[in-house]
Amino acid sequence: MNFRHPTAEDGAAIWRIVRDSGVLDLNSSYCYLMMGHYFGDTCIVAEDPHTDPAANGDRLAGFIVGFRPPQDPATLFVWQVAVDPGHRGKGVGSRMLQALLAAQPAEEIHYIEATISPSNTASQALFRKAAATLKTDCSVSDLFLADMFPGSGEHEPEHRYRIGPFTLSNSANQ
Repeated sequence: MNFRHPTAEDGAAIWRIVRDSGVLDLNSSYCYLMMGHYFGDTCIVAEDPHTDPAANGDRLAGFIVGFRPPQDPATLFVWQVAVDPGHRGKGVGSRMLQALLAAQPAEEIHYIEATISPSNTASQALFRKAAATLKTDCSVSDLFLADMFPGSGEHEPEHRYRIGPFTLSNSANQ
């Protein structure tokens, strides 16, 4: 598996992976183009060099979309994580998160945050494993309650998973 920062050209493939996941909120394709163009340094894609792009349409096996909140630049907020169904169960999510952390400025990032719905046990496990790997805490708290979303009970609440503090130079970057 090869890991790299995405570009706008990866936006369509990222959008397809989200659409095909069946569980992630599908945003506009424009959103994923912008993330690759403007926030590529805080995002990562996994490419399978053995996938034939002519047969599959692309080589992306997964992605992580993230950003650093302006009010909390020591935090890497992981917005979406997805792995193509053909690559699930192989540790691609964990390896992408490790690669993303290794690509961050070690002296600047001390926390990871994500919001995760109660039914998304795969993401819960991913972030708890990341906390264990980084040898730090993972706190869980309410952030976005179900009634904050439009519609009547159509969206689960989103709990904030906050990992840290940690020092990348002593953990992910070794």
